[in-house]
Amino acid sequence: MMRQILVLNIFLLMTACTAPRAVSQSGRVTPHEKWRVGSDYTFNISTQTTAALFDGIKTTIEEVIDEEQVSYDETTRKLSKALLAYSIDPLSTGLDFYLRYGLLENADIGYKYATGIHVVDTRWQFMKPKNTPEESSSLYGSLGLQYSSQSYDLPSVMKLDDLQKLLGYDMNRKDVLVPLTFSRPFGEEEKYGAFSFGLAYNFTKLDYGFEPLKLYNNLGGDADPELVAPIHGEKTIHAYGGFFSLKGGYKYVYISAGLAIYYQDYGRYELLNDDSAQLSGLTFVPHLGIEGEF
Repeated sequence: MMRQILVLNIFLLMTACTAPRAVSQSGRVTPHEKWRVGSDYTFNISTQTTAALFDGIKTTIEEVIDEEQVSYDETTRKLSKALLAYSIDPLSTGLDFYLRYGLLENADIGYKYATGIHVVDTRWQFMKPKNTPEESSSLYGSLGLQYSSQSYDLPSVMKLDDLQKLLGYDMNRKDVLVPLTFSRPFGEEEKYGAFSFGLAYNFTKLDYGFEPLKLYNNLGGDADPELVAPIHGEKTIHAYGGFFSLKGGYKYVYISAGLAIYYQDYGRYELLNDDSAQLSGLTFVPHLGIEGEF
């Protein structure tokens, strides 16, 4: 039991690649010809992945991968499900760095390096505070479009990379995030910060497969051992969420904190030996950050 808890703790504490879905920007885009730089420390906590990991690490990974021939049974099935769930939506922490530039009066572009993932995005501001006899508004509003892509590799911690080799697991993904953000400024032009909130939609396209090296059927049985056949699958995932954040500071330097919550039905995924897994759940993405504007 202690070894199982240790493995789970390592999963929880390790830095891992995940699609960047924290929304830390307010509804106000970067002013024209100005720059924003910042860093966010984000967490990704998935209810489905947590459940799969508890189920998948009931036997020690080392005991499986150290065998010359491995039988496909309930243990390896749960490990393959846990590996799939973890790669789709990992339990992770990460330090992100970003740079933004005000391209137009009401539009900006940005680049983010999110724990090994390169992310590009743009935002269009369609609302800003107005105080005239004809109209009164105290909110900024913007619509964004973010793109990222990645391939998935497990780290060497606790021989997790060897588990990936054993199962011959490979995954590539592309993500598009569309956040609709509103913010109430503190002071003119968010001089002292802002409270932001909004809705977000995330589209994911997955390409994954298993091509095991030494995983067999009928191992130890009367029939001759048979290498488990490889599989390949493609999947699209739609995630829907909401978020809020609070940014405080003065003029050029701000500290922010926020939370995004997503629900996704990952769908049914083909596993080895005609097995399958149905995955769905909530994902919580809190963040802490610092930002400068100049």
